[in-house]
Formats: sequence, structure tokens, C-alpha cells
Amino acid sequence: MIYFKFEFSTAVDESAPSGTVKEPEFTKWENFMKAQKAGAPAGVRNFAQTTHIWPWMPTEKAFVSNARNGIVISIAFAFVVLLIATRNLLQSVLSIFAVVEVVISVVAVMHWAGMQLGVSESIAIVILIGFSVDYVVHFSHAYVHSEHTTRYNKMRQSYREMGVSILSGCLTTFGCGAFLFGGTFVFFQTFALIITVTVGISIVVAVFTFGALCHSVGPEGGFCAVDTCCRKKRLESD
Repeated sequence: MIYFKFEFSTAVDESAPSGTVKEPEFTKWENFMKAQKAGAPAGVRNFAQTTHIWPWMPTEKAFVSNARNGIVISIAFAFVVLLIATRNLLQSVLSIFAVVEVVISVVAVMHWAGMQLGVSESIAIVILIGFSVDYVVHFSHAYVHSEHTTRYNKMRQSYREMGVSILSGCLTTFGCGAFLFGGTFVFFQTFALIITVTVGISIVVAVFTFGALCHSVGPEGGFCAVDTCCRKKRLESD
């Protein structure tokens, strides 16, 4: 068997995302191959391109799809957990609003930093929800279970009881993520940025945005409480 091998160089980085970078480059090379086959003699038309980059594209696209699905499923699951923990529909909605704000802010920072949704970013971003909901759920739980009746006193007690613990957890997590910036692998650099940015934005949103929402429209007097609604239905049925 006699064959010829031609090597060409491409400017595509292996860590670049498939959907926006690799797939268009792959399509361009495929069109080039089709054009060469159309004009080649009959005996030399059986040729194809091969590289170690293209076979990895379906896996990368699956990572991206799973990351998006993971965000949606995690937010929905976090809402259910918040509803069980707080037993208040309005409080759960306010908490999830704060979590979504954190997620959108972190993704915006990733885009601002020039990061693409590749393999390492897809793996790291799934963990984003856990850090986003952590501080909010502690403040929310303390707010709902406060013995005070007014929003101001409820949120004040929530800050007083959970503020030190949440701030300590924020500092330790931020410090652990900051050390990853010294890593040489791309995944460590990406994970370090996502952790530090997520923790920083989460504490700001939990203390200021979520606190302001609870202070302004937070539930009081059993408003939107799930157990209150169930108790009313039982009384009406009796």
C-alpha cells in the first residue's frame, strides 16, 4: 500500500471551546477537503483529515450541555431545599432570586475575563450553585425562625447570629481558592477564579441584596408560610 501524508498547522488551541472555536475550524477544513476531492483524479480521492483535537469535540459539547443542565437542576433543587428548610414560599423565592443573581454575575465576570465555556470551565461552573446558595440559606433560615415579628428585627437577628460564621467561612474559602492561582495547570487557574469570584459575590449579595430584600418585602406574621396554608386547608376540611 502506498499513501501520502501531508501535515498542516492550525491556530486552534486545544483548550478552546468546541461550539464557538473548534467546530467552525473543523467545518472549514472539511469544506477544504471536499473541494480537493472534487478536483482530484479518481485514484487519489480516498483521503481524509485526522487530528487529536476533533475527536474530543463531542465530549466537550456534552460537558457544556451538562453544565447548563446542572445549573438549572441545581437551582430547582436548591429551591426545594429552601422551601423545606424555611417552610415559606416568599422566603424561598427571595433566596433563589439572590442565588440567580450570583450565578449571572459570576458568568458575566467569566465572560469579562475572556474565559470560554470549555471542559475545565464546565466542570468548575457546576460547583457554582453550592457556593452561591450557602450564605443565603443560612441568613434565610435564621430570618424565618427568628422570634421577632418585624422585618427589621428579624434581619438584624439573622445578621447577629449568622454573620460571624458566614464571614469566617467566606474568608477561609476565599483563601483556599486564592492559593490555586499558583497552580500551573489551566484547570487550577480557572477553578481559582471561579471560586474566589463566586465567594466574593455571594457574600456581597447575601449581606446587602438579600438583606435589603428581606428588610423591604420579607415575610412576617406567617405570610406565605407553607405550614400555615396546610393548617388552613385542614381546618376548612374539618
